[in-house]
Amino acid sequence: MALEILVINFLLQWSFQMVLLQVIWATGWGMVLLAGLLWLPRWVLGAGSLGFLVLHNLLPTIAPVTAENLVAALLHNGPFLLPSVGGAPAFLVAYSIGPWAAVLVAGYWMGPWFGLPLPERNRRLRLAGGALLLLFVGLRFTNWYGEPNLWSVQTRGGFYTVLSFLNITKYPPSLLFLCLTLGVALLLLSGAETVAGRWAEILRIYGRVPFFYYLLHLLLISAGALVWTMLAFGQPFNFGFMDRKDWPAAYQPSLLRAYVVWLSVVVLLYVPCRWYQGYKQRHSYWWLSYL
Repeated sequence: MALEILVINFLLQWSFQMVLLQVIWATGWGMVLLAGLLWLPRWVLGAGSLGFLVLHNLLPTIAPVTAENLVAALLHNGPFLLPSVGGAPAFLVAYSIGPWAAVLVAGYWMGPWFGLPLPERNRRLRLAGGALLLLFVGLRFTNWYGEPNLWSVQTRGGFYTVLSFLNITKYPPSLLFLCLTLGVALLLLSGAETVAGRWAEILRIYGRVPFFYYLLHLLLISAGALVWTMLAFGQPFNFGFMDRKDWPAAYQPSLLRAYVVWLSVVVLLYVPCRWYQGYKQRHSYWWLSYL
């Protein structure tokens, strides 16, 4: 939590004008909740986590968020702002705890699968991933449940209709967002261990040091944005924390630029990630388990 508040907040905002509570915050609280639930039978944990994930879209959105309903808001609400009080910084809760904690508990429930022989483990992963994707397609096609943002046929053509179909909600994660992302992840995981070759080994480098990559990619993106906006507009602009009316007139969003930056970051961080992965193998310092 301290790392997110002190380091990640500064990397994203270039200041401490606001406290952002995002992925590390939600994951940390999920681990705390799981620690308190471990005494329950594993089947209860599995049924409870899956039940919450299926039904949490029925929970009402709480507005405004007050001290009296804060706990309930943290369970499900999307991003909400807790304003500054007495000169303290405002808090922006970007990740609600409930759905992400339920995903974490569901992952714990699936843990014994990874002690099974490889063929049986992969069979279960493929069945679970395929079932989630079938549920996604069925519910999404009918616009019946699991996603507040309904899709529709687009007049601009089939490609934009597909984009509308895939336009699902992450904040907070809807049932269909989790079905799609976790379904794809499980299918990829079912084949990851048996993939060989140079490209597979390159990708495994990133997977062995995920948190190191996460922190370093934020640093690189933030520094790159700072330098680019200074060169392009004569002063730094942090578009993520500005009103659109304050954007420089010459700025135009570009999806191509976003993909170029994404690919560049991945490529540039390969060597640092490879070095750190080797460093972790050669040393046993206690702090290495946290990064």
